[in-house]
Amino acid sequence: MVALPQVGKVIVDGANLSKRHTPSNAAPPCRAGSSTRTCPSRIGRRHRLPGDGPTRIGMRIDETGRKIRICRKCETEL
Repeated sequence: MVALPQVGKVIVDGANLSKRHTPSNAAPPCRAGSSTRTCPSRIGRRHRLPGDGPTRIGMRIDETGRKIRICRKCETEL
């Protein structure tokens, strides 16, 4: 995982993949075909939990009125 705090993004291996196609008439070092690369995604709402893997974050209000961040998949507090 690579963090890019200046732009508020993170690069996670195997997540947010993008496919790029190269035409056959490109310059000699490039061959025709496709390549897959990992693109950055926003930091704010992505987390990786040990049991669940990548997950989204939700909010819940507890009995005292505080907002608590929770996992959307398993409902555990973060």
